[in-house]
Amino acid sequence: MEFFIIDRNGQQAGPFSFDQLVQKGISPETLVWKQGMADWTPAWKVEELRAVLEATEANQSNQKAQRSEEHTSELQSR
Repeated sequence: MEFFIIDRNGQQAGPFSFDQLVQKGISPETLVWKQGMADWTPAWKVEELRAVLEATEANQSNQKAQRSEEHTSELQSR
């Protein structure tokens, strides 16, 4: 299943696989479309994308935690 998105610059992009959508860091409000859909729809309204949104959230949380740990280590080494 591949989806198109409206990116942060308001441009249509895609198609993207589920893994690519996670890498792009889509938000629940990202407008998405796939063949068979009548119109662009916020990602949170698309049942198939719930796992993508959960994975994106987890990925972003992990990145924030990693940056925080790196910053703490950097401060401690000074």
